[in-house]
Amino acid sequence: RSARVQELLANPTDEMLAAGVDDALTAVFQNRTRLGDIAKAVQSIEEMQFILPFGRTPSAVATQIINYSPIGGLKAIVGAVKDWDQRRFVQEVGRSLTGVPVMVLGGLLLRKGLLTLAHPEDERERRLWELEGKMSNAVKIGGYWRSILTLLGPAGNLLVVGGAFAKAYAETGSPSAAITQAMFSGAKSFTDQTFLKGMDTAMNAIMDPERSAGYFFSSLAGSVVPTIVADVARAMDDESRRVDGMLDKIKSRIPGWRESLEPRVDVFGNDLPRFGGNILEVMADPTMPIKVRHDPVVDELRRLHDAGFPVTPTKLGPRGGYGGVTPEQMTELYRRAGERCYLAINALMSDGRYMDIGDEEKSRLVKRVSGDARDMARYEIAP
Repeated sequence: RSARVQELLANPTDEMLAAGVDDALTAVFQNRTRLGDIAKAVQSIEEMQFILPFGRTPSAVATQIINYSPIGGLKAIVGAVKDWDQRRFVQEVGRSLTGVPVMVLGGLLLRKGLLTLAHPEDERERRLWELEGKMSNAVKIGGYWRSILTLLGPAGNLLVVGGAFAKAYAETGSPSAAITQAMFSGAKSFTDQTFLKGMDTAMNAIMDPERSAGYFFSSLAGSVVPTIVADVARAMDDESRRVDGMLDKIKSRIPGWRESLEPRVDVFGNDLPRFGGNILEVMADPTMPIKVRHDPVVDELRRLHDAGFPVTPTKLGPRGGYGGVTPEQMTELYRRAGERCYLAINALMSDGRYMDIGDEEKSRLVKRVSGDARDMARYEIAP
């Protein structure tokens, strides 16, 4: 046996060499796949190269996500019936058995409040996420939310799929409905990754042009500035900046010019921090950490939201601000309205009578005092 092993090491067969090359390409997501062939056909259209600059890598990652799921195990069994290959069968079943515990872990993390899924569609919950410091497809580690897709690759997607299954099953009680929602959630988390962001924003622009077309063209314009330059600009600036158009998108990616943009603020008038901590973390940490934020008012808004009473204030005014109001004045209005809103809700919740009423009445009062506070801020700044 030892002699035979040494002989194969010295003179491997053509099949062994081919398998070795395939394993090496698979390890770095450069292997050829059916999805990759479809992507290549799409890229042959010249205009699509701007939207889908990468084809092989995303397709290989998507294939590996499938391979590490229970679908990969079924595929291995079907393939073995058609064409038995012991090495391939063990490899494919092993991947599937490895991925299933990762999906279970995703469900457990979500139930413990340590995992987030895709960015919420509901605006009130999106604003609540900003107040809490949450980010999409992230896990809470050491007081920070950290992106799992850039760190764990396909394993990160499997965590998201497992979390989505647990969430859907808790809401519907139906395994089939949970599986369907988990599959769509996994596909959504996959399109959120950097190398498919262009395709994702393009599809959103097609499906909802009124809301997403401007963002798509702004992103396309911003792509003329290299990513490394944009990373330096972000690292040198502690603030998250408000981007309202194509020119602002380009400014946000250029060092020095970025600071001319107005800061982004949450619905309580606080500056939103940019991803990461110090310059080294911004430049070198692929998890893009955001510090978890705690506040008694925000915690109560979360409790009411989870109880079925979403009352978190939404963004003030139309997208891009009110007509005739400068960006600087809009920032002042956001701050003033947010601070007044927070003080009003905090005063309400500090009233001893607040604890003696039901959640429905609490939500009605929160909406009323926050609306009055924001109206007062508009009246103050209007002159």
